[in-house]
Amino acid sequence: MMLDLIKNFLLYLVIILITISILPLTTTYFTQQIGSMVLNLI
Repeated sequence: MMLDLIKNFLLYLVIILITISILPLTTTYFTQQIGSMVLNLI
């Protein structure tokens, strides 16, 4: 039971680390996309 908890925690940690490393790339991409959409609306 405890082992499952530890494995889940490690998996969660890895996912968070990957998200943190990928997030800057995706946020810049999304801001560019949203920026162009807003410019198209104006």
